[in-house]
Amino acid sequence: MPKQGQFAKSQRPAHVKNLRQRGQRTASRVILDKDFSDFVLTRFALTSKQRLPKLTAETCQRFLQELLPRLQDDQGNLLTATTATLNYCLGQVPWQFFEQVSDNWPLLSHFCQREIPAVPLKQRLLIKEQVSQKQLDQLLGQLLSRQAAAITLVNAHNHALQDMMTQKIQQSIMKAAAIDWAQVRKLLQPFNQTLDTAKDAGTQAWLNELGAL
Repeated sequence: MPKQGQFAKSQRPAHVKNLRQRGQRTASRVILDKDFSDFVLTRFALTSKQRLPKLTAETCQRFLQELLPRLQDDQGNLLTATTATLNYCLGQVPWQFFEQVSDNWPLLSHFCQREIPAVPLKQRLLIKEQVSQKQLDQLLGQLLSRQAAAITLVNAHNHALQDMMTQKIQQSIMKAAAIDWAQVRKLLQPFNQTLDTAKDAGTQAWLNELGAL
């Protein structure tokens, strides 16, 4: 994972071909724990990613790239790992990142439920605490409201006021347990141009394209 404040370079595992060939030779071959993320990202590239538009596919891959090490550390707890991943990404990516994650959550969650337990680790990783669309959107609503409140009250060091503003904003962007992305745009779009969190030109180009949606 990158240092705090720097969004990761997109992984293009050098040994993807070898992992794929090994998988074709025998489904029972055990892979090392350190190869877990690369193995799952390879599976994503060969399956679900091919059904997505280019920019959306890149966003979903980068989300998984941040999620997978946390999911492994949290012993398959998808709720804990997802919460940590979204908190980590907050402030490093434009709000459209979270919209694309939300829009593609059925695909992403299904991929994790199907593929993670099938990874041939010595000790298989089973998914616990699955995350529904409603849970994800509620979490995103809380995070984006907190971010908008922090930007609005950037010079006000008053936690009570910030909490009150966060609740007010959350009420305005959540409609029947779903996120009103048009309202999120009004609140956060003006600040997308200030994002410069990439470690490499490719990542910055992806951030710029995402922020221009």
